[in-house]
Amino acid sequence: MMRLGFMVPIAAMVASAPAWGATAAEAEHIRLSEEMRKLASRNAWRGVEAKYNQMKELEKKGVALSAADHLLGVQAARQLGSVYDVYLRLQAANALEPSPDLQGQIANIEANYGLVKLDVDDKFKGEFPFKPERMPMDPFKRTAIETAQKNVAEGRKFIGMLPNGRYTLGPRTFDVTKDATERVEVYLAPVRKGKKADPGATAQVRKRQGLRVDVGPHYTVFGPTELTTEATDSIGGGTTLNSKAASSIGGRAGAGYEFFLAKGWSLAVEGGWHGSWAGSSDANDDPLTGARVEENTLGMFSLYGWVAPTWYYDDLAITAGPTFSFARVETSSKDEPPVPLQATLTTGGAAISVFYGLFDTPGLSNSRSGFSAAAGVFASRSMMTFPWAQIAFTVAPEG
Repeated sequence: MMRLGFMVPIAAMVASAPAWGATAAEAEHIRLSEEMRKLASRNAWRGVEAKYNQMKELEKKGVALSAADHLLGVQAARQLGSVYDVYLRLQAANALEPSPDLQGQIANIEANYGLVKLDVDDKFKGEFPFKPERMPMDPFKRTAIETAQKNVAEGRKFIGMLPNGRYTLGPRTFDVTKDATERVEVYLAPVRKGKKADPGATAQVRKRQGLRVDVGPHYTVFGPTELTTEATDSIGGGTTLNSKAASSIGGRAGAGYEFFLAKGWSLAVEGGWHGSWAGSSDANDDPLTGARVEENTLGMFSLYGWVAPTWYYDDLAITAGPTFSFARVETSSKDEPPVPLQATLTTGGAAISVFYGLFDTPGLSNSRSGFSAAAGVFASRSMMTFPWAQIAFTVAPEG
């Protein structure tokens, strides 16, 4: 009875762990809300913006933001000149607490602003000042334009909302109107030597094309594996390697090139190495079979190729397609001394990667670096499967 009584508080603690996690996140939400209000009272809008973005991260933990939270985010975005963030946060607040006032503010933005993407290629050598035909008197509109000017001057790019009107970006003139059904996109491409940029040229599209690199750890699961091994030293080939199940960690590194196909689409061609260094397995230990069985380590080392179309939108890219690889599975027997066992496989399969670019790649023009989450499977002709997953640091062309 004493032992059972001792287990009760432990069981209660385990059962309450999810609730404790939710309570901690809610407590953090309350703390951030209070800090946002204090910062707003001092007109410290960059601080309010930072706290609001921290709050958005709490949503992933199940915390529900209030309409008041979103409205403080609206004030911060308004002061910092991000009309698009104002628009999105007004919609979020209105979804929670609908009101004619919020709906009127949303309708006003839709009537007076349009979505715009301004993009200057890293290899564009000319001047590219961004100017409105007339600077509006409305301070909110002026701040929106000045924010775009700063982004273009410092980072050669702006994605957001601008007041309706006529603008110039370098040699190009364009209009933002309330009747536009799609985002206005203006791209300044490199100009060949001896030629000048044509202000009246047809709108060009940035070609997502260039080097791609993926490097990171992976986790691979080996399905039921039965292979005939190769000869090693004095041991003849034909030894049975029979594994019921196994898992392994390791590294995966690939390099290749993305070729532009059309707006929003490119083709990735990549080759690389997929290696597993440590793992665990459940072996066939039946002494009556007379077969060699592996120790609790099972590794796979492969060279792979991947050809896959990529859909992209700004910094988001999703790549999915078939893979082909030559794999070597390695282990050792439980004999004394242990005998190395090796087998070679030719496998097909498929892989998918979701990438988001976070910053320009230093020293590499028109390239973005960030992180990707990938998953795939190797499959042999004998229907053995090796699913894997990876988190990688990725360098990819700018989209």
